[in-house]
Order: sequence, then structure tokens, then C-alpha cells
Amino acid sequence: MAGTSIERTSDHAGHGEIEKAGHGEVEHHPHPVYNPDCPSEAWGWSGEWRDFAPRGRSILLGIAAVAMFAMMIGNHVSHVEDYWLGVIGLGIIAYIVVSQRSANRARRRR
Repeated sequence: MAGTSIERTSDHAGHGEIEKAGHGEVEHHPHPVYNPDCPSEAWGWSGEWRDFAPRGRSILLGIAAVAMFAMMIGNHVSHVEDYWLGVIGLGIIAYIVVSQRSANRARRRR
């Protein structure tokens, strides 16, 4: 990207060779495009979780909700923990339902 501090202005290094960087200089790689917003792009896949596993967030949140309700089983004396775990578990389930409905509406609009 032009104008960034990590790009050198001299163009004496070819695309196929790696320039030797001295002390305080930036080493240039043959990769022609550098995106400072996503530096891991040069190493491979650089996307979002939705691209990799579209239903992964819902599955992980469902497992978390089940874990909240499973933690309610025990020898609690005052049951205040049970109320909090139940409210958090129900909140997670409500979030999953609302996000699935909004995703379905968005799919229908397309």
C-alpha cells in the first residue's frame, strides 16, 4: 500500500528475489501485495469464522448454554448461583434464536 511506513520507496528489488534487510530496514518478500490491516494474509487463510464454519458460533453457544444448565446441578445452599446460571443460559439461547431468525430473514431478502 502506498504511503505506509513499512514500504520502501526504492524499487531495486525484483519480485522474485528477497532483499537483504540491514539493521532497522524492512525485509521485502516476493509476495506482491501487503495488507497492513491483515498481516497474516501472507501466511494463508485469512477470513472470518463465518466463512470457515457458518454454524460454528451457534453450536459453540449451544454447548455453553448446556454447560450453564449442567452447572446448576450440585450442592448449592442459597441457589443464587442457580438463578444467575439460568438467566445467562436463557440469554445465550435467546441470542441464538434471534441471530438465527435475522440470518433467515436476510437470506430470504436476497
